[in-house]
Amino acid sequence: MTEQVRPAARRVPLTRERVLRAAVDVADARGVEGVTMRAVGEALGVEGMALYRHVANKDELLDGLIETVIAEVRGETASLPATVAHGEGWRAVLRARLLGARAAMLRHPWAPGLIAARGTPGASTLTWYEDLCGVLFAAGFSDDLVHHALHALGTRALGFHLELFAADAPADPDAALDATRELTTTMPSLARVVAAVARGPHDPVTGLGGCDDDAEFEFGLDVVLDGLEARRAASWTA
Repeated sequence: MTEQVRPAARRVPLTRERVLRAAVDVADARGVEGVTMRAVGEALGVEGMALYRHVANKDELLDGLIETVIAEVRGETASLPATVAHGEGWRAVLRARLLGARAAMLRHPWAPGLIAARGTPGASTLTWYEDLCGVLFAAGFSDDLVHHALHALGTRALGFHLELFAADAPADPDAALDATRELTTTMPSLARVVAAVARGPHDPVTGLGGCDDDAEFEFGLDVVLDGLEARRAASWTA
């Protein structure tokens, strides 16, 4: 009986999209520091040099990471209305868009730091802001108020914000309590806030109270949106 020879499996050709998707997977697994041409090539089963046909250099690869995540952000909110009737529903649409962006950022915790480090926004990020501006203009915001709204929303427009203090709690609860007592004698107002936080829901590891990052994000977002609505309704100008 003659043995049949199976045809060799056809290799899926590389594309820029495949390269960037693999780079995102590497960043999710190793952090953005682990994203190298060699690492991405290994993830795709090719030599790192093969990637240069699709991305010119490491900088373009990093910019492509942001491009891919922002595409996810836009996909997360694609079902939401692109525009709203004058003054109607803009707040709910914008809130949903920004919480959708946050969902994407939480899937890729390295992304906020990379976006901040890269500085100048690329075309995908600018398109996201274009979408947000379109919602505001359709709701009757003036040019001036849209400008101020973008500043007020800050990085929340992309689904994250920079924390005032480090979020990591001390591993030793006793050390944390000692630090709080010392703070009470030198900075009583700040210590009062820390004590209020400590009374919140306790972390299962440290036993200490702490901040809920998602709740804090939504609180800040709602404060900004409420303020913008009040100014829109009052036809505010600078």
